[in-house]
Amino acid sequence: MDDYTEMTIETYLAERLTKEIAAYEKKSHFHRAWFIVFKVIQIIVLAVVPILASLPIPCFKLLAVIASCLVLVLEALLAVSNHKDKWRIYHATSKELASEKFTFETTSGIYNKEKSTEDRFALLVDRCENIIKNKE
Repeated sequence: MDDYTEMTIETYLAERLTKEIAAYEKKSHFHRAWFIVFKVIQIIVLAVVPILASLPIPCFKLLAVIASCLVLVLEALLAVSNHKDKWRIYHATSKELASEKFTFETTSGIYNKEKSTEDRFALLVDRCENIIKNKE
């Protein structure tokens, strides 16, 4: 839609707000999945290290050292990629936008029926766009 001043409530809800909610939820799932993958690998490798170190074969001791280094590298990658924080931020943003949408659609809270439809819509757009702007 070229002229955003003419955007209707239905258009904004369908083409902007619903898509943003889905996009943030998708980003949340992506970062959650990678966080879990990294953590599961770390747990498995950490569980194997004492076993490898306790075996009397010299090459297993070297494998234990390499495995320990792998855990360190995985932890560093998690810190740099920030998957845990991104997962939580994107999830919270998705839920916050969904809550605004639900409150608007049910004409409750700050979107109560005492306000005109235009005022309610303007308030929704302002609040949702501020949420989106502040999370990027």
